[in-house]
Amino acid sequence: MGFSRKRTGRDGKPRYTAYYLDIRGQERSAGTFSNKKDANDAWKSAEASVRAGKQGDPRRGKQTFEAYVLDKWLPHHLLEPGVSSNYAGQIRKHLIPFFGPMKMRDIMPEHVREWVTAMKAKGASARTIEYCKRSILNAIFTTAMEDEVVTIHPSHGVKTPPVPEKPRRIITAAQFDRLYQALPDADTQLLIETAIESGMRWGELTEVRVRDLDFETKIRVHVTAKELGDDDLLFTYQPPQKAATRRRATGTPPPGMTEPNENGRRYRHGTLTAYNAAQCRCEHCRGAYTGYRAARRAVGKDEPRVPRARDTDGHIPADWFHHQVWGPVRKACGLSNVRVHDLRHAHASWLLAGGADLQVVKERLGHASIATTERYLHTLPTADETALDALSRIRNQQMARSA
Repeated sequence: MGFSRKRTGRDGKPRYTAYYLDIRGQERSAGTFSNKKDANDAWKSAEASVRAGKQGDPRRGKQTFEAYVLDKWLPHHLLEPGVSSNYAGQIRKHLIPFFGPMKMRDIMPEHVREWVTAMKAKGASARTIEYCKRSILNAIFTTAMEDEVVTIHPSHGVKTPPVPEKPRRIITAAQFDRLYQALPDADTQLLIETAIESGMRWGELTEVRVRDLDFETKIRVHVTAKELGDDDLLFTYQPPQKAATRRRATGTPPPGMTEPNENGRRYRHGTLTAYNAAQCRCEHCRGAYTGYRAARRAVGKDEPRVPRARDTDGHIPADWFHHQVWGPVRKACGLSNVRVHDLRHAHASWLLAGGADLQVVKERLGHASIATTERYLHTLPTADETALDALSRIRNQQMARSA
């Protein structure tokens, strides 16, 4: 039960502080007043708010934006690991410098508009501003309202610069076949084939376990060959068997000498002295140094570096796959802009171009709104021809019935 406590103010007059117990049973202040009646009314009102399920602690809004976001919101906001890492980076780079020292209760829509102007002034793209405001800032203040840290949603309704819509460039079946044939082994081919035939995101794809699938022939062969159990990951990270070695230069070193070093001396290409004394880093001088180090290691004179090992529980690291597998393959095929995630876009576009129902594709991809799925309509170069063929088939069927 609440109570009021009398004390003497700096002016020598009596003051009354109202106290109540919050939902955790801790003593809280509901304010200080000049008479006992107002103090009693304050703690009674605060207790009524607690009984109604409200926090009723005005000090919650006094915490700074930085303290609330980094200590309370971000650690306990349910996000995918990759998304959480991205949010943290954007918050520290774009939000904390502006809102960080401000008290949560003091942030108003005018401050959010000022932040948008400041972001534009420092050269941030419209897409970055929209992402930080719509995805991150809105989520922060929505949670803050639910926590009764703030009483208004300051970023609600604040406009951001329009983001130009980029046309989707969907890979064709022929382009996918080139990528598929260039993949290094059968396991990687099965991984990418599963990606484009299922439309799964990378995190979903690398989390698939044997028990999650109704087997097709190729997947059954993979599971049998790898002796996988029901709880095993379908696709796992396989560390390289040996450290990558630098390719040595082949052919005859170019004639002539290196550029003069700081002492004005020149050295013949393809020699250790050219590599060390002239600091020449042409492929022939690097090759000479590589051969020298390899020869020393072969006779036990130098200890080779311990190969770098990835710390993983079996899941395929996205960055490793991008740099070591997918990147070289797409570069070799002349499709350097194609991401693994673009296979998900291709999955949706191919289905719709082939006549699949829009609602079915929405459910397969797990879209919350059908408007998201509609963005994949008419994204293939042959979309118009496919639509005309579908119209012709339906019309010919009707004409055949009429005849």
